Amino acid sequence: CTFKLNDTVFGATSVDALFQLNAQEVNHGAPAPGGRMARLAQHLLHQQSYHPIYPPAEGTLLDLQQWQSWGMPVQPDVLMLPGRLSTFG
Repeated sequence: CTFKLNDTVFGATSVDALFQLNAQEVNHGAPAPGGRMARLAQHLLHQQSYHPIYPPAEGTLLDLQQWQSWGMPVQPDVLMLPGRLSTFG
């Protein structure tokens, strides 16, 4: 979901897209400015989607009939994502 509070745009999702991206990324392990987590989060921002992986990984709870709502109408200033990945991995 995307929402605005004062002049700050927030983006949030409950799906662990970073974990799934990490497993499927072609550049896995490649150095990136800002590190691995920044590189993974950039996928969401560049594709303007809270879940840029299709088809979703097995076991992912997504309503495929609502795929239009996965999009980011604007790039958020703050992106809040759940995750199982270690930030210092």
